[in-house]
Amino acid sequence: MKKFVFPMMLVCVLFLIPPISAQSQCLQTAEDNPEILYYFYGDGCPHCAAAEPFLLELQQKYNFTIIYHETWYNSSNQQIFEEFLTS
Repeated sequence: MKKFVFPMMLVCVLFLIPPISAQSQCLQTAEDNPEILYYFYGDGCPHCAAAEPFLLELQQKYNFTIIYHETWYNSSNQQIFEEFLTS
């Protein structure tokens, strides 16, 4: 049993590296490109759905990019959102 612990830990770590890297890259992109709006929303949320037409109108008026991150069903986007909140 003990001989399987290290390989299992190694596999777990390897699966965690890409999401952590993606989060850091996303934050760096946000800092380097203030003309990008990161929109975190919940699929099925009525408030998020109501906000989207307003955001699209602003996007047309001020010419910026919106990057969408669904957070209710996507755990990687939840982690990215949490990192945005703490940085």
